Amino acid sequence: MNLQPLLKNLEPIHKKYLQWFVDFKDTNIFWKDIHNRDFANSPKGIFVPKDQPYALAIKKTLSDDYSQVDFSEPYTNSLGGWYFEYAPEKNKDGINYYTNSALIYCSTNLIPIGVITQTHNKHSNINKYSSYKIWGLGYLKYESNENIFRIFGFDNDNQIKHKFV
Repeated sequence: MNLQPLLKNLEPIHKKYLQWFVDFKDTNIFWKDIHNRDFANSPKGIFVPKDQPYALAIKKTLSDDYSQVDFSEPYTNSLGGWYFEYAPEKNKDGINYYTNSALIYCSTNLIPIGVITQTHNKHSNINKYSSYKIWGLGYLKYESNENIFRIFGFDNDNQIKHKFV
């Protein structure tokens, strides 16, 4: 699976936000350097832009109460690809909750999503800022029988070479 055809038909602002994840893939960045990004300020782990059907990003912070089942440790390969498992947000509406629906929308419509994880909180960092690892863009696949999202990260050549996709 190649990233470029998936970006082709997206709105310019959506492409711009996703391109940020491509540009900063595999980097660590301080929160202060991404404060102008709406997804960085969102208290939710799943960021859905206002009035949009899709999710833009998944953010995992150190203070999240996610367990291993809810957000797996990343698997990476030598080509720069990666893999996570991510559980839908817990809510009485289940998979129909708006954040979960936005992830389903991305999965169904082959829309890539950005992923960042917090590596240090502001209390453990000498610079007084939280820092994040930017994983880049990934392809979502929802497994309804397991109620889990599988996220396959694009490698350094903007490809996904996993046999599961």
